[in-house]
Amino acid sequence: MNRLLESPIDTARAKSRLFIFLSLLCLLPVLLNTLLIVPIYASLESNVLYQGSVTSVIIKYLQDFFDLCAFSSSYALLIFSALLLEKKQNATVAIFYSLTFVLQIPLKILINALIYGSLGNDLEIVMDAVYLSVYFALQMLQLLAVYIITSIDAGKFKLYAASLDDPKIKSRIEEKKILPFPKLIDWNNPLQRSAIKMSALILAIKLITRIINDISYGAPESLGEVLIMVVYYLSDVIYGAVAYFIAIFVISRFYDSVKKKNGAEAPLSSDSN
Repeated sequence: MNRLLESPIDTARAKSRLFIFLSLLCLLPVLLNTLLIVPIYASLESNVLYQGSVTSVIIKYLQDFFDLCAFSSSYALLIFSALLLEKKQNATVAIFYSLTFVLQIPLKILINALIYGSLGNDLEIVMDAVYLSVYFALQMLQLLAVYIITSIDAGKFKLYAASLDDPKIKSRIEEKKILPFPKLIDWNNPLQRSAIKMSALILAIKLITRIINDISYGAPESLGEVLIMVVYYLSDVIYGAVAYFIAIFVISRFYDSVKKKNGAEAPLSSDSN
């Protein structure tokens, strides 16, 4: 597989760098959201002067962006490790991601208690626990779907890469490097193909959630409401596209940080810029 890379990967370094990237790009955004952004948004929405204001909307989109960073970055590292690292590293990403969102459950309950002054009555506590558990279950289903997608794509490409050892096949096929990315979007690149499928999955979940909310809200009653709906659906499409570009960026930066450079130690951040 290393022959399909510009430079081979230092697998020993990749193990430690994996935790650094996951901590910065998954755990940190989740903590910022839970401990800072969500309380600020709740405070704004509880104030009549700021309900639905531009500031409140910006904070809400910032919250969505941090969530998207946590999802896309984790999935990008999952895609990378499935194809180019050992199975242990692939499992490490999935476990780290899962534990991050497990940690989010008690933190959210604690923050709600601080915001509203108490945990609430027994019914409210149960409702909060059920809501957070359902949210966590959905995150795990999303993770499972991406895990399956990446495993299938990685498995197929590994078979293809192994076939290149056959002189008869190798003579008919031009070996193309998969990293660094030769093009911004390339369906034939297994890493980018998995990233495209991952972003499509995130977009589909967004759109399904939006449609369910619109059905429960009711049909639009004016041109203004129709235009607002169109803007929201376009924002969902952008959300899915951004997920892809975040994943591509993370894969590229992680590769830069773990590839061997003339036998020297690779820096944490690429110095190619």
